[in-house]
Amino acid sequence: MTAADIAHAAGGLGTWARYRGHADDALPRVGPSAVVARSLGLVDGESWMTYVQVGSLDTFELQHDVTLDADGNLGVLQRGGPVDGRVARLLVDTYLLGSPRESVAAAAELERRAR
Repeated sequence: MTAADIAHAAGGLGTWARYRGHADDALPRVGPSAVVARSLGLVDGESWMTYVQVGSLDTFELQHDVTLDADGNLGVLQRGGPVDGRVARLLVDTYLLGSPRESVAAAAELERRAR
């Protein structure tokens, strides 16, 4: 299976939005914000984007000082329940949300693990 096939089978990202603002440190990080870059063969560094997961985008918007912005620095995924901490979910989210380098590295790791 290719990384695209795996991401499709996993249901993609679900509902998400991009905001301009800052993420509360208590919000769980997902995808590229949660992956250890070294585990993908990348140099660690600070990204300008932060990805978090919440139960409801509507509630998130009411509780945080953010503005919807297609060029924003905060990606928020709406998913019910606790963060799925399995490596496969982390890699799928990184593949779909990451920078080109992160996406390629996550795709290679997904496909390696699928074999």
